[in-house]
Amino acid sequence: MLTRNGAVITTAGRRFWDLRDPWVRDYLRERVIEFLKSYGFGYVKIDYNDTVGIGCDKAESLGEGLRQNMEASFEFFQEMQRCIPGLVIENCSSGGHRMEPKMLSATAMSSFSDAHECTAIPIIAANLHRVMQPRQSQIWAVIQQKDSLTRIAYSMSATLLGRCCLSGHVTELTAEQWKTIEDGIAFYKAAAPVIKAGRSYRFGPELLSYNEPEGWQGMLRVGNQGESLLVIHMFGGELPECVSLRLPKNTRTEVQSVYDACHSKYQISDGVFQWCPKETFSSIALLLA
Repeated sequence: MLTRNGAVITTAGRRFWDLRDPWVRDYLRERVIEFLKSYGFGYVKIDYNDTVGIGCDKAESLGEGLRQNMEASFEFFQEMQRCIPGLVIENCSSGGHRMEPKMLSATAMSSFSDAHECTAIPIIAANLHRVMQPRQSQIWAVIQQKDSLTRIAYSMSATLLGRCCLSGHVTELTAEQWKTIEDGIAFYKAAAPVIKAGRSYRFGPELLSYNEPEGWQGMLRVGNQGESLLVIHMFGGELPECVSLRLPKNTRTEVQSVYDACHSKYQISDGVFQWCPKETFSSIALLLA
């Protein structure tokens, strides 16, 4: 076990393996790698959300001990992938603590936040475009029975900013609610190539609150083949008559598909996109080619 100043590190009843110890690695090979191989698992989630603090013993400093143990953890992930070809590893972000380049490179995707049911979910998801590739960023649409069609589309549209995940009381929804979800999934599949590889642009005013956001946010994802995905979320506050944004030069403007539960008006003219939202906390998504 990891120790600090000779005492085993314990937090809320949890303790931590010292991955530098050959006995620990052999034990985990048997209990983790061989278990996954024996039962044919192709997906594993790393979800041990706690912190060892400032560091651990058995190095010239506590910080170096922590670095060595994290390096050993990273090497074990690599060993898992070598021993189980095609293994998909999900990295729970642990409040962002694991969202650093080396951990992202060792795993296929990361859960981006626990703010799954908050209206701030598209804001957080957009922020992560500065940190990681959207194709690695798991965004959960948590759907409840009480959700309006507009709210369902708002949540589903947020998943277009990353990797779509669905949760909530999905077995208790009406046929109309399910239709909105299915439309969102179909739109997502069409947009997947742009999400996978492209360049992101953010539009909209500065947002001063995550808990009670006001204004709007636009995210444009331009794919490597020239196709584009435009996702706009309207937040709270005064509902504007129209939202306008100028698309980057040479952005294609032919609308291939639209996802909008409100069936609101929009137009693209001379490189300017205009949207007339009908409600606060609504959304629109367009696939352009």
